[in-house]
Amino acid sequence: MVSLKIAIAGTRGVPPRYGGFETFAAELSTRLVARGHEVSVYCRAGGGEWGVGSGSGSGPTPAPGELAVRGESGAKTSPTPHPRHPTPWHGVQRIVLPALRHKYFETVSHTFLSALDALRRDFDVILLCNAANAFVLPLLRAARIPVAINVDGIERRRRKWNVMGKAVYAIGESFSALFASRVVADADVIADYYRGRYGIEPVMIPYGAEFPIEEDSDVLDRLGVQSGNYILYVSRFEPENNPLEVVRAYEGVGSGGWGVGEETTGVADRESGVGTLRPPTPDSRPSLVKGVGSGGWGVGEETTGVGSRESGVGEESTGSPLVGNARSGNILDAGTRRSSDASLPPPTPHSPPPLIMLGSASYARDLEAELHSHASERILFPGALFGADYRTLQRHALVYIQATEVGGTHPAMIEAMASGGCVLAHDTPENREVGGDAVGYFKLRPSETLSRAIQECLDSPARRAQMRIAARARAAEKYGWTAVTDAYERLFSEIAR
Repeated sequence: MVSLKIAIAGTRGVPPRYGGFETFAAELSTRLVARGHEVSVYCRAGGGEWGVGSGSGSGPTPAPGELAVRGESGAKTSPTPHPRHPTPWHGVQRIVLPALRHKYFETVSHTFLSALDALRRDFDVILLCNAANAFVLPLLRAARIPVAINVDGIERRRRKWNVMGKAVYAIGESFSALFASRVVADADVIADYYRGRYGIEPVMIPYGAEFPIEEDSDVLDRLGVQSGNYILYVSRFEPENNPLEVVRAYEGVGSGGWGVGEETTGVADRESGVGTLRPPTPDSRPSLVKGVGSGGWGVGEETTGVGSRESGVGEESTGSPLVGNARSGNILDAGTRRSSDASLPPPTPHSPPPLIMLGSASYARDLEAELHSHASERILFPGALFGADYRTLQRHALVYIQATEVGGTHPAMIEAMASGGCVLAHDTPENREVGGDAVGYFKLRPSETLSRAIQECLDSPARRAQMRIAARARAAEKYGWTAVTDAYERLFSEIAR
């Protein structure tokens, strides 16, 4: 295949430090570079950086396949321009430009500058992310630059947007249909929407999910939780992701002795990727690689480490010496393990395992404050965790909760499935398309059924084991970065000038 000069715009850039689009840009760009293409990713300036290919500004550079569930600072002051010499990131050229730090203008201001910059760079094709950025399509089309746009979900339905924000997305949908060379949807539900509303034929290319083979981090020790004995939620804290509803539903769960001692699941053999039964002992926590004292509760319950579990979520730490959030009271020194006597007490017959709320707010500060008012020894808010910490938490969760109500394919849900997780998902068409019969579903409105869904999972080890097997198989069959990269490479070759 002919080598192409490709740009990816409309995300916060690489290394990925925010959400799904950033991981997408990192995973796709590095794979395209490995295939011989020249790829540039437009990145938002932060911490005083500005220029072409400048470094990330803090902390170690993560390897491809590592995303953060992390919010931006929310600062409204623009960074001071400070050009630097080009420094590729895993072979990907970074083009760093400033943005207005405002909820409604940050994305569009950066994309506008990216489009202006692209006019002078002779790209063969541009991949634009997010329908809100479609306003630059007429400009790029006038310059005869082929552009494919990944529209994400039906973003105007997000509750965080006011009338103006919803209007921007509605216009973006129309501009995507009118001016893009091709519209890309990551779910059939989204493709059907554009097909029915705008009379176009989108290209359906799903998201990918792969976990690297690696040792567990010590994050379970630092948080004082045990393998197979906690519930995990991963998302930005925004209204349509329903973090507060998840916390309230969890508070309504009462366990009647939820199957402790009734099962073990396959502990992964890292060389072969084949799970083998290995019952835990009273003084060891079942783990993929490292054994950690269990404290005696949950023994014989289960571990979630199975296979080689490859992932794309979880980016390396950006250099903060703390893991946690000051408002939650759950701040732990990243280099220090919490002592065993500081670990969470075992659940009583009437209490569920602890809930870990992994994420942070970018602009929804009132929501974040209300969430942290629920913080306790059973509801933990460790903030933004990255890389091996994130993947370790996914691997060892008893139950994973996906509560999003808007969007196409949600990366964390696919990664939970790929890691052999027992997944409970908000009952939306998009989540059902991803999960099929391999996950459980709940509703939050008009009546909440999540509490009952959690209880049923806790009460049935056999059901959890079946869901894990089905979820991993479905993720392996439908979602993989090699197939995703193949599809984008074909698309770019078709529309390139």
